[in-house]
Amino acid sequence: MQRFVLCLSFDPEPTVPLTTGRLDRASALFFRTMSIIEAVSWVGMIIALVVKYPLDGTPVLVTVWGWVHGLAWIGFCVAGLNVAFRFRWSWWLVPVGLVMSVLPFMTIPFDVWMERTGRLKRGAAANSTDTIPTSATSTAST
Repeated sequence: MQRFVLCLSFDPEPTVPLTTGRLDRASALFFRTMSIIEAVSWVGMIIALVVKYPLDGTPVLVTVWGWVHGLAWIGFCVAGLNVAFRFRWSWWLVPVGLVMSVLPFMTIPFDVWMERTGRLKRGAAANSTDTIPTSATSTAST
C-alpha cells in the first residue's frame, strides 16, 4: 500500500517569475471569470425570487443568493477597475461597465465587447480610437 505525504513548504523564490504579460493575462482572466460568475449569480437570484414570491416558498434562498450575487457584483467591479487601470481604458468605459453590471446577464456581452475591441491587452489604449467602428465604404470612381 502506498502512502501519500503532504509536504507544505514556502519557496521564497517562485519558479515562474511574475512578468507583466502574466499579470495582464491573469487580470483579463479574472475579469472574464467574474463576468461569468456575476451572470450565473443572476440566474440563482431570479430562481430564488420565483421560489419566494410566486410559489410562496422560503426566503432562505433569496438570502443566500442575495449574498452570492452581491459578492459576485463586488468582485466584478473590482475586476473591472483592475483591468480599466491596467489596460488604460478611456474614462467612459468604466461607467458603461458599471451600468452593464447592474443589468441582468449583461456582464458577459460587456466582456466579449472588451475582448473583441482589444481592450483586454496591453497597449490597447494606443491602438484604439474609442469610437464605434463603422464599416469601410469605398467610393466608386466613374
